[in-house]
Amino acid sequence: GAHIVFGSYLAITVGGACPGIAAANPGLQKIIFGAFGLPFGLIMTLVTGGELFTGNTALVTAACLEGKTDGKSLAKNWIASYAGNFVGSLILAYLAFKSGTLGNAPASVAIATAKCSLPFDVAFVRGILCNWLVCMAVYMASGCSTMIGKMT
Repeated sequence: GAHIVFGSYLAITVGGACPGIAAANPGLQKIIFGAFGLPFGLIMTLVTGGELFTGNTALVTAACLEGKTDGKSLAKNWIASYAGNFVGSLILAYLAFKSGTLGNAPASVAIATAKCSLPFDVAFVRGILCNWLVCMAVYMASGCSTMIGKMT
């Protein structure tokens, strides 16, 4: 969770801090924002051997279905992974807030407002699509034995 928050923190401080580009070329600003967010956080997670709950859910469930682990171990893994990611993300979000580096955080507020304003079904489907991509990235990285393989 902390790694993903680092990626989001970077995206907001870089991609969210270019109002001139956003006004002149909104597409370019979205590319800048997206290039620094999830990819950076996901690379940090995969390279350090960390686990995201979403990827963990997919991989450990598959292991359980193949008989490589049991239901009790699956539940234990899910609980530990979710709790660790949740606590890590809260700690880093708190540290980012206390650091004062986001200023009055117009980008953060705009993102939160936009996400909270979505209809439930739209937010749910976007969550499925996002997690699908995360799970595929985790799955593909698990087949790589080199650092560069995990990062590309």
